Amino acid sequence: MSNQNCPQEDINGFLVNLGLWSMTVIYTLTVIVLSLTPAVKPKVFSFQDKFEHFFAYALLAFLVLVTGRKSKFTDEFRVSFWYAVVLGGALEVAQLFVPNRSCDLVDFFVDVLGAVAVLALCKGRKHSPR
Repeated sequence: MSNQNCPQEDINGFLVNLGLWSMTVIYTLTVIVLSLTPAVKPKVFSFQDKFEHFFAYALLAFLVLVTGRKSKFTDEFRVSFWYAVVLGGALEVAQLFVPNRSCDLVDFFVDVLGAVAVLALCKGRKHSPR
């Protein structure tokens, strides 16, 4: 019997990778579109914008992390962190040119905080006993 994977396992692995990459790309595009659309939504509570930023970038970092793990990135935590930081920073600067939007340094820090929080939770989970 050979040590090679069965073709069905290769196909399943490919489909899982394709699904993860698709979700990550679609979610990234959603964040970009929503960030560059003029803001007109009413706020339900104070600091709603900060919660939205935190959870949007926490989910983004998580998706990149999971996709990176499945794709066998060398350092999926670093890739995930920098992906969220660069995208968050670029979108904040781009909002200078969008009506009813502004470049907000606090939003950027909340983006980074969301990414760091989820990565810290996943890093702790990775090293915890099962």
